[in-house]
Amino acid sequence: MNFKADEVRRIGFRKSALGYNREDVDDFLEKVAEDLEGAQVALEELQQQLQHARSEINHYKKVADSIQSAMANVQEECELLKNEAGRKAESMIREAEAEIARMRHEANIETARIKCETDELQKRLLLFRQKAQAMLNSQLEALVWMESEGLTKT
Repeated sequence: MNFKADEVRRIGFRKSALGYNREDVDDFLEKVAEDLEGAQVALEELQQQLQHARSEINHYKKVADSIQSAMANVQEECELLKNEAGRKAESMIREAEAEIARMRHEANIETARIKCETDELQKRLLLFRQKAQAMLNSQLEALVWMESEGLTKT
């Protein structure tokens, strides 16, 4: 049986000649009722605490689920960013390699042009030297002839 404090207080007993002292029984029942009241109050407080704890547990479960979902989203986004960064890096490397090849090709063309120009200048210098030497030889021969003919003033 589950008695409430009020029920214990309202309980009545039949009188008997050899029964217990009525005041003692009433005092005992009052103490039992008070204990029952205290237990009932404690039970209600514990039930409220339990309900509050369950509510907090549900709240924290939702928070944990939200955090777990957010972490999964962040991990997925990180993976996407990592993959995109890898693709961009590969693209940049290909572009840089193409630019290097283009620059090498242009440098080779420029080197060949400069070599041709240098060769041409060396040929022209050699021709100039030959002409200058021929002219100087001719002038020297003329001076020697003029000297041998006595045409020079000394």
